[in-house]
Amino acid sequence: AYYGEAELTSVSPLITIGEQNQTTIFYNPGVYGEMLLRSTVRSFFALFDPFIVAEHFLNTGLTGVITPVFFLIGLMVCLRHIKQLRFGLPVIWFASGMFFLSIIGTFPPRHTHLVSVIPALALISGIGLGAILESLLEQLPTRWEWSKGLVSVVLVAAACAAIGYYGFERYFVKMPVAYP
Repeated sequence: AYYGEAELTSVSPLITIGEQNQTTIFYNPGVYGEMLLRSTVRSFFALFDPFIVAEHFLNTGLTGVITPVFFLIGLMVCLRHIKQLRFGLPVIWFASGMFFLSIIGTFPPRHTHLVSVIPALALISGIGLGAILESLLEQLPTRWEWSKGLVSVVLVAAACAAIGYYGFERYFVKMPVAYP
């Protein structure tokens, strides 16, 4: 769709397979690399950009409204500690799902094939929320040491309330306007 026959046949001629249902394939590593790079960028941006995904009643990126911040921080924490099993497994789950189900699975890469990645997104976002919470609790003065449990509950409840509110508002208020 994006390349002419001259570009596709610059390395090797087109190969026709089959007699009745003929399929034509090409071999050009440069084109393969360019398509993989484009699909990698598009699949990753589909997680955050609300304008790439314009179907299936989605009016925001796949990671949500507030959770992209938690997701990016959680992904950095997981990559930093990837040798530990508890951090490595969500990254492997996320990366393999992105690669096999979106990057090389379809042309062009589609967000609808990323449904199995959503639990990994949630796990990595939760790791990011936990990392932010631990960082904020370390900033408490020592005289407030006794209230760390209460402060952590309040912070997690506030973050969950904000995520719930904006998710509810996006799905029940803005989505019906965008998709009547």
